[in-house]
Amino acid sequence: PDGMAAPAMGAPAAKDDKGKKKATFTTKFCFIGSTDNAFYALDANGGNMIWKYECGSVIKSAATAKDSTVYVSTEDGALHAFEVMPMHRDAKSNVAVGNKRNGNLRWKLPMAERFIFKGKERVYIMGPRKEIWAVDEMSGATLGRYPTNLLQFILSNTKDEYIYVANASGHVFCLKESRQAY
Repeated sequence: PDGMAAPAMGAPAAKDDKGKKKATFTTKFCFIGSTDNAFYALDANGGNMIWKYECGSVIKSAATAKDSTVYVSTEDGALHAFEVMPMHRDAKSNVAVGNKRNGNLRWKLPMAERFIFKGKERVYIMGPRKEIWAVDEMSGATLGRYPTNLLQFILSNTKDEYIYVANASGHVFCLKESRQAY
């Protein structure tokens, strides 16, 4: 169903020798955490397992998929970032040669609570003590930390490049990524 957290992912449009587009395919995913300490990517249409990753802790929270990355928190307080469609690559040419059966972990951040939003340059996550962390999407390196003690509500947003927050007075703010270099 379209209401599930199953983003459409597919191969880019291929062209034949005359420049005409060939048919492409799209796979819809359903991401599921489990009490068996594993995180699963399933084919949303057939329910077949595409890949599985052993996280080492129970997963009770919903996953968040944005672009080519899916984020999930474990009960031990770590946030994992996975490549949605990990590929086996040829060692010499780095050309994709087929799907992996295990998820490709991009990074794992201990003490990170959840994904908040993705800006143009960075991914923002909720860290401990109500801090927003700016991290590099590919490496997970922390680029900045922002205390948010005066904000009671910080919403996750997968739709655009904005963060929506509210304070105790009921004021709602829409913020976007700073252009400041770190």
